[in-house]
Amino acid sequence: MKKHYQSILLLALAFAASAAPLPENIRDAVQQVRKSNGVQPRQPFYLLEQALPKAAGDVEQRQQLAKLLAEAVAAPDTTPAARTVLCQHLAKVAGESEAPLLRKLLTNPAAAADARIALGEVVDAPVKVEPAAVYLAQVAEARPATRVAGLSALAHGYPQEALPVCEKAMRDADPTVSATAIQQVGRLHGATLARELSALDTSRQALALDVLAEHKVVAACDIATRLTGSADETVKQSAIRALGAVGNASSVSVLAELGADEVLAQLRAPGVDEAIVNGIADGGGRAAESRVALINAAVARGMSSLTPVLLRAAGDADEKVQTAALKMIGRSGDVSAYPEVVALLGGVRSEEAESAARQMGRRMSDRQARLAPAARASARRPGSGIDASRGAPDFGTVGRRGRACAGARTIGVTGPHCSRRRGAGAGRVARPGGRCFSAKRGG
Repeated sequence: MKKHYQSILLLALAFAASAAPLPENIRDAVQQVRKSNGVQPRQPFYLLEQALPKAAGDVEQRQQLAKLLAEAVAAPDTTPAARTVLCQHLAKVAGESEAPLLRKLLTNPAAAADARIALGEVVDAPVKVEPAAVYLAQVAEARPATRVAGLSALAHGYPQEALPVCEKAMRDADPTVSATAIQQVGRLHGATLARELSALDTSRQALALDVLAEHKVVAACDIATRLTGSADETVKQSAIRALGAVGNASSVSVLAELGADEVLAQLRAPGVDEAIVNGIADGGGRAAESRVALINAAVARGMSSLTPVLLRAAGDADEKVQTAALKMIGRSGDVSAYPEVVALLGGVRSEEAESAARQMGRRMSDRQARLAPAARASARRPGSGIDASRGAPDFGTVGRRGRACAGARTIGVTGPHCSRRRGAGAGRVARPGGRCFSAKRGG
């Protein structure tokens, strides 16, 4: 019996030890969202959205997050727009422990609609939905908090009736009310928000673009493209981000010209990969910065069969393009291109080629496959500077006692500890320790 209890205790302790606490950055995100306008800044909203699925699958994290969200919802200084968002998240993780607190909020006219959102999705007890006229009256109230609550409740209970009301409220003088309306229009009918975007002022345009990106409203592609040229920097950056979510293959050249390689890496639409490859391969008068952005995006996207394209770009007339291509070849290029990279040693961008060769060589398990191209490169171009025995450029071959040998810059020159001297035996390379190695004989 004693052993039985000990086993139970050990299991309990093991379970407690394995239960992961809620990450601190999620707690910080909830606090930032709680004081926001319901839409921006986007980073804490994104963190919270990403954390929900994981927390829902972990009992302890789910309970911690539900408690945290419920406390944030009930806090008196939580903004009305943020309360709506937090209640939507709370609906996905809350349990009976949160129900009493949420039911208390039903007595607060400003928070009742949000509390119903959370209660209606997670608690079995039915929640009464008021007639649409009740919510329409709230929308007409003078207090911004009441207008926000009315818009949220109307949008969830009567979406068809809510759309024109929310559309009108996007221009409300109160920023929290307008932010709530923009968010609801984007959720109910994104095409309407895209259509009205140009009529909004710049602060509301930035918010609306983020909402359109969040809901991936492809109808916003044209207006987002136009707004990438906005004189307002906030709008411009929001439009660039939005294109990453709603853009298509035609957006590739726009984003490339803007140097938005990170956004290009996120763009998911038919024909995007082909457009990126074509943009790299065919300069067509495109600026060097644009082609560099395409190269960076292509590698970040993990595109297959990219190495031949990068090799061609490594021979481009522009130094920036050459450098970017060689950098990416070294980082992720197929090792089958190693001989071509080695052949570039001693050329215009020899330093970048050396770095690429080193990185590729480290990924190669076949030593002879590294040695042969290096020996050929040295024979063709003395001074190419590659230590083929290590599959990497020679920055001073290591001699006895780990010291670098002076002047060891070409294959076949190993420093004072080697019996071969400069110019003798181009097919021989240095080994650590001061011995020579013949690539032809295999050692």
